[in-house]
Amino acid sequence: MKSNRIPFHKMEAIMILRGSCHCRTIRFSLDSPTPYPYQACYCSICCKTAGGGGYAINLGGDSSSLEVEGEEILSVYRARIQDPDDPEEKISPARRNFCRHCGSALWVYDPRWPELVHPSPRPSTRPCRSHQRR
Repeated sequence: MKSNRIPFHKMEAIMILRGSCHCRTIRFSLDSPTPYPYQACYCSICCKTAGGGGYAINLGGDSSSLEVEGEEILSVYRARIQDPDDPEEKISPARRNFCRHCGSALWVYDPRWPELVHPSPRPSTRPCRSHQRR
């Protein structure tokens, strides 16, 4: 049975996702066909690098639309992967981008899926509730 689903990277963008790191040195925007997360990832890498509830919430966006201010402040983490059945340690091709000033996780890009970028939902440009004026 053939699926009628449209591949994610061929969906029409319906919104622009905007974000920044905590210190606001890095700001970014990208087009997304959906404002809703499509996956909660509980892998050991996301549990350790994404913070929060021990998982990462994945949003999806069009990597060709990614615009970044402060790109010179970006750092990239590529996780070391150890497979119990293979003694050789490997480096993940996924690039976890973060601010080298404040440490905010910003997005993940993986060249195995070059049309996608996965921004973290946390670096919203809106202030956290506890920082808003009452």
